[in-house]
Amino acid sequence: MEVMPRMPFTITKKKKSYSSNKTKTLLENGEVKLVDEQFLASHPTPIIDRLTVTITIHDPEEALGYVACHSACAENPSFRPANRSKGYSRAYRIALPSIVDATKWPFYEFRWGEQGVTRVRLDLIPADLGKDGLAELNDELWKLFYGGWEYIYHRGKVSRIDIAVDFPQLEMNQIFLLPQQGLTTKQFSSSGKLETVYLGKSKGNYTAVYSRKAKRIAQKKPWKGKAGIRAERRLKNQKLWLKDIENLACPFANLQGISQQLDKPKFEKKAYFWEYFKDSLAARGLPAALALLPQGKRTQYRKYLKTEAPSLWDFDEIWSRWKVPASALRPIDETGFF
Repeated sequence: MEVMPRMPFTITKKKKSYSSNKTKTLLENGEVKLVDEQFLASHPTPIIDRLTVTITIHDPEEALGYVACHSACAENPSFRPANRSKGYSRAYRIALPSIVDATKWPFYEFRWGEQGVTRVRLDLIPADLGKDGLAELNDELWKLFYGGWEYIYHRGKVSRIDIAVDFPQLEMNQIFLLPQQGLTTKQFSSSGKLETVYLGKSKGNYTAVYSRKAKRIAQKKPWKGKAGIRAERRLKNQKLWLKDIENLACPFANLQGISQQLDKPKFEKKAYFWEYFKDSLAARGLPAALALLPQGKRTQYRKYLKTEAPSLWDFDEIWSRWKVPASALRPIDETGFF
């Protein structure tokens, strides 16, 4: 018998089935997909490449009430045992019918003690799950919590989120990155081609800009057509409720990418000096390249790159489409959004 503990908020609706063959979905619009490659090719749109949500259960009665539900995980064929993280008691991969690749199954773990289930953690890839995967995940979560995904959505905090934007028509050898951060790490292929640029520290929040083709080949996955590049921002230790995710500020605001074919500024009379600077920019990054210049020229170059070099991407416009993936996580039924 499923235990229904006292909840900190009231849900008056009965349990619903969000099976993928139903008309009900977790999307704002049944015709909109989490990832539509044809749309993204002409309208770069953020996607949620990874999402980690945690819930701490403080109410002893609620924590104790979830013990029976979570104990049943071991007998549920959809819950495949996995290696747990430090501080958690048990962990599982949740096998979903629509997801063939087991590495993309949601990862779920929980901690319990004398008081019951006191903390849960769910790690998923919304862009890969799509509407069918999210619907199937919702069905599995109903076996753990009254409300299923709705419980996670209203109670969960985002501890990590990876947001990516794809530019299919661009390649790494076509752009200069002009980040605000000084710490930059680059990776090159054996032939000397730039494949990846990391901005920031790997243990904290950082940005990666890389060739999608090179990454997939390194993972021994097939690839056709142009390489394309992906800009990805990883945010950790966020103090953000999942239900407020649509209000997230643009994490790419300080990332500018300009063409390597940028014309020489009019104030620079020596063409060779401009070429030297571009070589330095490609090898060292903006902060280090500017630091090599005399103070007066450094100011001129910084102003030129900031005000007169058109960016190859417009993240203000791109972020205006953040609602597409963010609202796709909302729970929905016949009457509308919660």
